[in-house]
Amino acid sequence: MLRSKIRHSKTRRKEDEPDLPIRWKRRKGKRFYPATSKLRKELGKRHKTCIKIACILTYSDKISVNRDRPFTKVVLAMSADGKIADRTGAAARFGSPADQRHLETQIADCDAVLFGAGTLRAYETSLPITAPDLRQQRQTQQRSPQPIHIVCSASGDLNPNLRFFQQSLPRWLLTSAAGAQPWQGQPQFDHILSMEFAPPACWQPTLQELLQLGIDRLAVLGGGELVASLVEAGQIDELYLTICPLILGGRIAPTPVAGNGFLEAIAPRLELLSVRSVEQEVFLRYRICHA
Repeated sequence: MLRSKIRHSKTRRKEDEPDLPIRWKRRKGKRFYPATSKLRKELGKRHKTCIKIACILTYSDKISVNRDRPFTKVVLAMSADGKIADRTGAAARFGSPADQRHLETQIADCDAVLFGAGTLRAYETSLPITAPDLRQQRQTQQRSPQPIHIVCSASGDLNPNLRFFQQSLPRWLLTSAAGAQPWQGQPQFDHILSMEFAPPACWQPTLQELLQLGIDRLAVLGGGELVASLVEAGQIDELYLTICPLILGGRIAPTPVAGNGFLEAIAPRLELLSVRSVEQEVFLRYRICHA
């Protein structure tokens, strides 16, 4: 790039200097300026673009650099007092149509969704993508109409008569070696994965296997025990929470993260990425800060 060498004069004000990196401004005690104001503006734009790219890379390093597992996010709706279901553990249906759309959008963004056996028993079905624009989006991206729906169950104890097994979805089972035996050779699951259920250490090799099987982006839809084990293992990247306008209460009502809990000193920290409200609901998106 051509530039003209101009000696710094006493009449030139400091604020007139172009917004360029220091190495462009000084060399051997002298200052250099672009030959024209147009060139000066162009260099300034490029410098700002470099800064923006650097910020994006800093945020997305887990996605683009850490490729030993899928990018994993949790997507849940909860009451204003932090319950994902009432004290009976029944299927929660308090989300609005806007929340339903939000959930479908997050599912459409992924190659697979993962949920626990308790969640499946409560709902008896999984959530397929029904919005035509989201289905078209996946088709444009040359992806399957529906992501893979993975049930996580250590025992493999699932009712084969659940409506889930009549849905037009690709179904996988993540279970123990013993839990896999009753399902071998059966038509309910397209693929069965075995893992050692000894969290948190068991999740890293399991997620590595999912990545090798072509799952780059994974959405975890509950329940609380499954989410807790993945958070404890440090395998969650983002957390999407919809705050719904009701109070459920209850000592035993399930929460987004169950398990044994974390001491405050070592509790995972979050970075708020976005917040928006739609009518009476609030949609939060957090990044989990890994050490």
